[in-house]
Amino acid sequence: MFKKLRNKLLLVNMIIISSLLLGSFSVIYVITWQNVQRVSMDQLRAAIEFDRRYQNDVRRRPEGIPPEDMMPEEDKPQNRGGHDKRTDM
Repeated sequence: MFKKLRNKLLLVNMIIISSLLLGSFSVIYVITWQNVQRVSMDQLRAAIEFDRRYQNDVRRRPEGIPPEDMMPEEDKPQNRGGHDKRTDM
């Protein structure tokens, strides 16, 4: 009789502790996920704002010269230093 009661209490305790751990880890996961989403959106908004302010500023380019991403490949400025750092690896 005591052995059955002890086993039932152990099972109930394990179920309660497991559900508490699962719940707490779930809450931590959701909070972390929301924080990562918020930071990512903030960075995307900052990149868009930077692009709007500085990359499309016509005062920074002489008139009639399109942005580099709209230029044909042969008209884009080339690395004239004779040394390309990107190919050093």
